[in-house]
Amino acid sequence: MFRSKLGAGGSLAKPLVLLAIAIGYFAPASAGFAATVQISTVVFSPAVVKLSAPASTGSSTRARNIKLRVKAYDAFGYAIAPTKDNPITVKVYGAPDGVITPTSTSITSGNVVTLAYSGRFFPNPITVEAYSASNGIGGKAIGVTQLMRRNKIPCAYGTRNFTLPFDCGGETDPACANDNIAKGLKVIGAIGYDHPTQQNLQDFTIDTGSLGAIVPSTDLGPDAIGPAGPGVKFYNSSGNTFAGSYYLARISLQKSDGSIVQTNPIMVLAVDQGFCAPGYPNCTPPGTSIHYLGVGFDRNSTTAGDAFNSPADNAFLEMTDDSNGADISPGYVLSGDGATIGVTDTAKFKLAALTANPSVPGDWITAPGCFQFPTLPGANQFCGTLLLDVGIDGMFLDLPTASRPAGAVDSTDAKTIPTGLNVAILAGTSADPALSYSFDYAPSTSATGVAPTKITWINSAKVFVNTGRDVLFGDNYMFDGRCGNVGFESLQ
Repeated sequence: MFRSKLGAGGSLAKPLVLLAIAIGYFAPASAGFAATVQISTVVFSPAVVKLSAPASTGSSTRARNIKLRVKAYDAFGYAIAPTKDNPITVKVYGAPDGVITPTSTSITSGNVVTLAYSGRFFPNPITVEAYSASNGIGGKAIGVTQLMRRNKIPCAYGTRNFTLPFDCGGETDPACANDNIAKGLKVIGAIGYDHPTQQNLQDFTIDTGSLGAIVPSTDLGPDAIGPAGPGVKFYNSSGNTFAGSYYLARISLQKSDGSIVQTNPIMVLAVDQGFCAPGYPNCTPPGTSIHYLGVGFDRNSTTAGDAFNSPADNAFLEMTDDSNGADISPGYVLSGDGATIGVTDTAKFKLAALTANPSVPGDWITAPGCFQFPTLPGANQFCGTLLLDVGIDGMFLDLPTASRPAGAVDSTDAKTIPTGLNVAILAGTSADPALSYSFDYAPSTSATGVAPTKITWINSAKVFVNTGRDVLFGDNYMFDGRCGNVGFESLQ
């Protein structure tokens, strides 16, 4: 849904927050905790724990205790002192049985919780969540952290995955898959219900170009924990902006057989305001009827107000089952027909390796990629990063205006390229691309193949291509969150 991202090889920060909603005062500084204002938030110190863990099942390392300092702040930025009547609840998700104990406890005084690590193998990051009973004015403070491996493990995958069909109104293939790609990918689900009924389920649009689950506050189920602090989400491809409150909530998703699978509780934004950002004259006020699952990587927040930052905020990476999700490798495959959650094998895919995100533990930097105009004279291949963004059907090319080759800018509209110009796109490296395709540009109102409906130039210091979702006409797309790959499976 977004255009691009500032980062290694990216461009304008994505996602961006249009404005921050802040009330209250600065919380008193305390050793180990941030001195900046915290509102309806639980802060962990350390922010992320990295554990030395064995490389395979059946082996073990030294058991140890993990001490987490946990501090909650109310809606005015004042620290909440936990008591028996107002405890801070701490819960652990995603750990194989017996690896972390306890998995549920409460802090009734002080600000330290001690968890015991058994020294046994765990394949995925383990999520730790905390929330207060009340922040004093009827709301709650919430927070999320993760326990991660310090050492890498051999690149092996879990045995479990789930197939989620896209909703195309009862059409059959090929019309169903074609319409999904042309109009948007929608899974069927609900947010905030521990045991949803069919009446609770609605369509949720999938977006690999953003991070965070968004739902109208009127559609949030009764089992969500909150409300907590205020938040805003801004989509810079449209100017649509949404404001509301954060909650911890399970996301329920419907499988092909009609049964329901769920995530661990994750942070979600329940919105009660929708409006247009300044500077978007073509934006129509969106209202609040947004049902959205942002499942991208390297789509982290960059300013106050947007709290979605961690892979723990990605619904597709937080699926659970009767093994606490330990048999599910974080990642997914997207096709025109549906989403397969959990990577079990990459043999069908050509892979482009990702680089670990140095700023966000467990995350990955946007994939390498290039764009080129083969029919124009001279060397004109531009390499930086590439995003397959299923939230849009157009394409964005980021390149400084002065660097654009002669013949690559339309004479009547400097924001696009000439009709008929040949464009080549690749993901990975030129020597060994994971994805490679080309097309003659023909702007249209509806996509029918890998060529985007519209190409827009962006004046940026970075080289970046946002392909949009039309790539799915030619390839299935995989994100491997465990080993750090994107992959493409040709449909030709």
